[in-house]
Amino acid sequence: MQSGENNLSYELITNSPTRIRNKKINDISFMQEMETNSMETRQLHSSQKEAMKKITEFSGESNELSIDDWLFDLTNLFSLMKLKDETKILETMGKLTGPALRWFQENLKPFTNWNDAEKAFQD
Repeated sequence: MQSGENNLSYELITNSPTRIRNKKINDISFMQEMETNSMETRQLHSSQKEAMKKITEFSGESNELSIDDWLFDLTNLFSLMKLKDETKILETMGKLTGPALRWFQENLKPFTNWNDAEKAFQD
């Protein structure tokens, strides 16, 4: 390291099994960019949570929204949020209750992508 350079440490949270990795960097502007990106990610994540709250839970009972209408609302929201298939499936599971949740848990392994899960719901 040249004299006058700052050696900064930060923690990078990842989806890896270890979740946190320590990094050392020499560039203050890079640190500022990381802080800005982190703030934007938190805001987006927060707005996604708020949007998901608007989707009603689904149990499969006859007095509810039809599965087609419920999936339509869910799929439109997922398109706006640009989520990965794994996240779509997990978010869907979080909105299921009762018989629909039991069915989903029993059929979870065959779902490798959102299209397969959506088709299975409609069958």
